[in-house]
Amino acid sequence: MKVLGPPTRSNLIRHRRRLERVRKGWFNKDVDTGSLQVIVMYNALNREYLVNYKHDGDLIESRLVRDVEELYSALTKVPRLEVFSLRGLNGEHLYVRVRAVLGTRSILFFIPSIRATDWVESERFVVGRDVKGEPDAAEKKEEDER
Repeated sequence: MKVLGPPTRSNLIRHRRRLERVRKGWFNKDVDTGSLQVIVMYNALNREYLVNYKHDGDLIESRLVRDVEELYSALTKVPRLEVFSLRGLNGEHLYVRVRAVLGTRSILFFIPSIRATDWVESERFVVGRDVKGEPDAAEKKEEDER
């Protein structure tokens, strides 16, 4: 995979994510959305790849990679980062949806289409009190026993 020059649709992967609130009998509501972009640029003189990670448009990490196996690893493993803040959402029933947008293409030479994976959903969860920074019931019990 040799990619030259600035980011184009062939060397850019965008991960879209949504934090959604579960509402019975109605469409679920987006609580927060965001994206993570992985951009690859190939330097033919040095024979190395520059992999940039951007979180909501801000550069968070750059990595120089010399072989294709390291490049595949850099493209498939995302650095650990906080993507959503759960403060103020205590007791809410939420879930996360994620998909990768791989670029665009044309159907019949003039109909634009997006190349993307299907949405993948997490298990639904309830935000607890410990998100505020307050200890949950088990931690309080441990503190009381000490």
